[in-house]
Amino acid sequence: MTNQRTFSIAKKVFSALVAVCLLASCQEDEMLAVSEDVETAAASVAEPNISSLTFSGSYTQLAEKVECSTCTFVVDENSEVVDGAKLGLKPGSVICLKAALKYGDLTFVNLEGTEEAPITIGTCQ
Repeated sequence: MTNQRTFSIAKKVFSALVAVCLLASCQEDEMLAVSEDVETAAASVAEPNISSLTFSGSYTQLAEKVECSTCTFVVDENSEVVDGAKLGLKPGSVICLKAALKYGDLTFVNLEGTEEAPITIGTCQ
């Protein structure tokens, strides 16, 4: 009886060790996959083309990308301040930043859109 009991305990301990080893190895594989995904994602993030962006006005929205054909005004590379009043920008206007240019600090002032037609600032290719 003692031999059978010892064998039963040994069998349970062995099964538990195998289960722990299998679970530990799965976790290691998953961690490696996550680590590789993070490195790939970090490498694929594009460097921003604007140092800083400040804007004032009502009903103004930012868009990651806009169609170049919709641009009302394209910001020059050397611009620092874009004044919507001086440019005559109306509700629904689209202000474009060229993706290929490197901008410094940009300040947008006097941007007066409406709830139905906000002024949009975005990047075009």
